[in-house]
Amino acid sequence: MPPTHCPRVIRLTCATLLCLSMPALWAQTAGPSRTASAPAAAAAPSQEGVGSTLELRGRTAEDRAFDLQSARGKPTLVMYWNVACLVCKTKMPDLRKLADAGAINVITVATDRDGKDLAAYMKVLSATGASSKLVQVWTGAPGYKDSLASTPQRMPTTLLLDAKGTVRERIEGRFDDAALSRVGALK
Repeated sequence: MPPTHCPRVIRLTCATLLCLSMPALWAQTAGPSRTASAPAAAAAPSQEGVGSTLELRGRTAEDRAFDLQSARGKPTLVMYWNVACLVCKTKMPDLRKLADAGAINVITVATDRDGKDLAAYMKVLSATGASSKLVQVWTGAPGYKDSLASTPQRMPTTLLLDAKGTVRERIEGRFDDAALSRVGALK
């Protein structure tokens, strides 16, 4: 007769292996927009793009042509985000208020692979009656182009631009109200 503790040892070993392998499985199966929605840590400074003039063109969520050059003349906040990023969605009301105040331009760039995700989010947003001067651009729309070397993978990624369109600061991850104040001070 086999010892009674063997099945328990086997179950524990299998459970341990499964727990250890889950992060690797998630990394293999998650697409870029899903890995980008990993829990956001505190903001991390990055130098990519800082000092260069950001070029950005595409179609807005309302299907209008957009060119960032039209926003020159006042400071601009550009936030790359996706629907799966909870931190990104919690920042949206603050960004809408900031855009509506009119002191700075606020551009959000949705990096979702499937436009249906963004469309569903925009439908819910419009059902709440929220309207805003915030400009929403989608990276998957025909004609989308920006001058960054690659689409940011950490969400949100926020760029603070001066009135000439030069990137003065890049923040990867959660950003605080101090960052929103800093963009208003840029000339």
